[in-house]
Amino acid sequence: MRYKITLSYNGAGFCGWQIQPGDPSVQGALQDALSTLLGTPTEVVGAGRTDTGVHASFYVAHFDYEANLDTAQLAYHLNAILPKDIAIYSIEPVSDDFHARFSAKSREYQYFIHNRKDPFKNDFSWYCRFDLDIDRMNRACAYLLGTHDCKCFEKTGSDNRTSVCEIYAAHWAVNDLNSTAGSLPRPDCVAIGPSHRFAAGQRSASAQIDIPGPSVRPGVASGFTESILMLSARAEGLKPAVARGSANDLPLTYRSLTFTIEANRFLRNMVRAIVGTMVDIGRGKREPEYILELLERGTRSDAGQSVPGHALFLTGIKY
Repeated sequence: MRYKITLSYNGAGFCGWQIQPGDPSVQGALQDALSTLLGTPTEVVGAGRTDTGVHASFYVAHFDYEANLDTAQLAYHLNAILPKDIAIYSIEPVSDDFHARFSAKSREYQYFIHNRKDPFKNDFSWYCRFDLDIDRMNRACAYLLGTHDCKCFEKTGSDNRTSVCEIYAAHWAVNDLNSTAGSLPRPDCVAIGPSHRFAAGQRSASAQIDIPGPSVRPGVASGFTESILMLSARAEGLKPAVARGSANDLPLTYRSLTFTIEANRFLRNMVRAIVGTMVDIGRGKREPEYILELLERGTRSDAGQSVPGHALFLTGIKY
C-alpha cells in the first residue's frame, strides 16, 4: 500500500530535503524514523528538492508498506522521535499511482524581506536595507507569467533535461505591520486553493490541513515564531526619521515584503535568483522590462544575485 505524508520543516539545520552523504537531510531523518517504527528499511519519496537552509511550511512525501497501518498512531510516534525541526501533520493511504513528485501539478514558494534590522525576523526573513519600489517589481512580475525557458535563473552546472517552466502567478505584497503574528506561513493553514491560474496581484486561497488526533495541533509548530514576531510587531510602529544621503542610510519607512510565485516546476536556485533580480528592479538599477530580455537571451550572470535561502519557504503543492 502507498501512504501520503503531509509535513513541514525548518530547513536551517539541514542540507535540504534530499539525502546527501555526510550531511543531515530531512529525507534522511524521516526515512530513519519511519524505518525504526516499521521495523524494515523504508524509502521515502518527496515532492522535490529544497536547497540548504530553505524551509517548507507545506510538504508532501510518500512511502510504501505492505500492511494496513494505524496512520494516526504512526504520525504520533513519528513526531515523538523526529527532530524538533520536522513536524508530521497527517498520514493517509492513497492509490498506488500517486507520486509525491510526479503527480504534483504546481508548487508555490514565498520569500520574505524586511528592510530594517530586526533580531526577531532574521531567522526567516532577509534583511534588505534598501527601499524597494513595489509597483516596479509587480510590473516585472507580469513578464514572468506564462511558459518560458528559465535557464537565466538556474544555478550554473545544473543537470536538468529542460529549463522550461510555466509560471502561473507571481506578485509582491506589503505585509500588514499591525498583525501581531507576522506574515510567515503557518503550517496549519498553508495549502494552495482550488484554482492555480490566477493573475499577478491576487493571492491563492488557503485550506486547513486535517491533523490526526494524537499528532500535532494547529499552531503548535509555529508558536515560537508567532511569539517572537509579536514582539517584533510592537516595534514596527516606530519609524525613526533618518537622514538620507548614501546607500548606507537606513530606510525612512520600515516595510516587510512577501514575494509569492507558483509554477508547474522550479529549477535549482530559481526563486532566489528571481528575487535578486526583482530587488535590482525595485532599487531602480534595472527596468521591469529587463525580465523579458533575460528570458529571451539572458544567462545566469545577467540576472541578479542569489538571495539567501533562509527566507525562502515552500508553501503549497497542488495535485
